[in-house]
Amino acid sequence: MANTNSQSNCIERIRKILKLRSNECMLKDGSIVVEPEKGKEKLVIEVNISRILKMCNSKRFKFRNCIFKEPIILKQITFGEILYFINSTFEGEVDFSYSLFKERVFFSESTFSNKASFAEVIFEQNAYFDEARFLGEADFGLSEFNKNAHFYGAQFRKIKKEGIEINDIPNFLQAIFNGGINLTNTKLGLTFELVEDKIKETYEEKASQYRREKDAPRRYKVANEFRNVFKNIKDGLIRGNNLLDASLFHKMELYAKELELKYKKEEAEEESGIRDTVDKIQLMLYRVTSDHHTDLMLILTNVLALIVLFAITSITLLFCADYLLKWIGINDECHVLEQIRCLFAMLPKHIHEYIKPIVWGEITIIITLCATFVYVFKCIVCHIYAANNNKKLHCCFIVVFLANAFILAVKPAIMLPIFGKLIDESLKIDFPAFTSLSIVYAILMFLLIWSLQKTARKNTIVPN
Repeated sequence: MANTNSQSNCIERIRKILKLRSNECMLKDGSIVVEPEKGKEKLVIEVNISRILKMCNSKRFKFRNCIFKEPIILKQITFGEILYFINSTFEGEVDFSYSLFKERVFFSESTFSNKASFAEVIFEQNAYFDEARFLGEADFGLSEFNKNAHFYGAQFRKIKKEGIEINDIPNFLQAIFNGGINLTNTKLGLTFELVEDKIKETYEEKASQYRREKDAPRRYKVANEFRNVFKNIKDGLIRGNNLLDASLFHKMELYAKELELKYKKEEAEEESGIRDTVDKIQLMLYRVTSDHHTDLMLILTNVLALIVLFAITSITLLFCADYLLKWIGINDECHVLEQIRCLFAMLPKHIHEYIKPIVWGEITIIITLCATFVYVFKCIVCHIYAANNNKKLHCCFIVVFLANAFILAVKPAIMLPIFGKLIDESLKIDFPAFTSLSIVYAILMFLLIWSLQKTARKNTIVPN
């Protein structure tokens, strides 16, 4: 009886403070329910509800179809019961920073018109942000989700980039996802360009807090923080068995790693090692050729383009070898050889006597031919990668596909330079460095074929 009277008194106080009628604030199934009366779509609450939630933080509240005009600031509050905000609109700022939700919390189908801060919040049970709309900044930095985090169909604010509106990336820096995370149909502006912009923006924001530039955090450390964010979200998605969405965050994780290595080389006091350089080249290669093993059309186009480039080079050498050798003029009077002699003048005398000039000439040809081949292929790959809309990429694919079909019909042995002579005896190219070029082609093809099979297999998009 005493408990009933206490609840009735609590309800009356809430009605009085929020200026609500009896059919707009009532007790249902042990919960304090605030919703519009029948016949009305929304209940407009002009009074700040922060005081109510602080005073009754051990009560179970259900706010349905409400519009909150005032900011809601609830920092360092422990909520011991389930809290519902269903299909509600927050027109002012919402700040739950440093708070603890011991039970489930629902913000499903709600709209945050201003900044929404959940920084360093601990969610001990499931957190639901399904179909939520964040029109302002969304800050989940250093928050901890001990159970599942649901962001199904959530929308984040739009920002303008080069005159085009795209969805912003919410702040999940150093957030922890101990359970699964659901981001199905969530509209996130996850592009390489936007990730790089967010890293720069976060770095500038952190740097502005320091008087001396040398005390500010390095950009590569900020990039590392973003990499950890994408990794944590990816791991949470994998735990929820959502490999398709996890592949997107895995891709962003690798790009953040690439930026980290780039900034580290530019800013770090110590020099980056060979391993960092190799990792950076590898990450860039697989980003531009296959979108980190997620774009089958892109990697297939690059494989076919490499075959076409090698075929054109081989045909050129096959029919023009004699002319090119005469034009290059490998002899003692060759200007190129004179330059090479000057370059290697510091070598001991007995080495000069041992290595004949013609050897240096062949080395020049090998380096020039292989470097030119790699450079031209790099330009082709960058051009294909720049064709980021489907229409342009499809055009590139059709061109290289038809070229491969022609090569396959006329001289298929060119596609296999090492074993081509076994298939076609007429394929004999006497031009120096062709063997070296074939090895370079085989290495590039091996890397692309490995990426192609990895992209084609769905179960290897994201590593276990």
